[in-house]
Amino acid sequence: MNGEFSADYKTDIEERVNEILIKSRIIKKFPLDCFLLVDEIGKEIAIALMPFSWIEEKGMNADDVVNSKDAEAVEFCGRYIIFYNQNMPSVRIAFSIAHEIGHIVLGHDIEHITEYRKKKDSRLKQLYEQSEIEANYFASCLLMPEAIINRLKSFGCRITKEFLQTSFGVSESASEIRIKTLRRNSQRYVSYWTRDKSLDNAVLLKFADFIKKISPRRKSYEEEYRYEEEMQEERNRWLAEGY
Repeated sequence: MNGEFSADYKTDIEERVNEILIKSRIIKKFPLDCFLLVDEIGKEIAIALMPFSWIEEKGMNADDVVNSKDAEAVEFCGRYIIFYNQNMPSVRIAFSIAHEIGHIVLGHDIEHITEYRKKKDSRLKQLYEQSEIEANYFASCLLMPEAIINRLKSFGCRITKEFLQTSFGVSESASEIRIKTLRRNSQRYVSYWTRDKSLDNAVLLKFADFIKKISPRRKSYEEEYRYEEEMQEERNRWLAEGY
């Protein structure tokens, strides 16, 4: 996003997340492993992960280096370090890291975000708050992709906060917010069927085994045939386009 906020930031973020999921050679199931994803993204963008304990081992106080109790991305000459609190529950660590990945890949102004956290400069408040909203939405989409949730729902899964917690490895609060967001998203589009679903379908194709594994019922022969036919058509299209 190059530091500029889109009027419909949700669509932009959804597409960006889908592209990451599709292109990843490491992420093949959920819960998503943010540590592996950072390693992979780090081949294109210089990103490293460091626990707060690493700061202490260097003889420094973590509170003097980072301005968050959860995680924070810090930029040094075009290189990024995501510091995270290793003492948090694993689900919170995952969301916090995904949130910081969002800041980086969405092109947020890391320096200004850090400056606001330190000084609470009112001139940076709007930029900071919008950046946080976008990074939170990015993390939710990455850890709980809408296309997969919609497919699971169509296969008979009850999309409750408990289901999201178990299937996607997220916290109770993250699952509650995601459910509310998905309800709003369903109202945001005039119709699901008028959307460009090519990226959604590619995500469904890639994670088809995961979807089948946790679906509560087997599809009928007709449903199975139709589903496989749709996926094969999508596979052929992506191969033709060089993906």
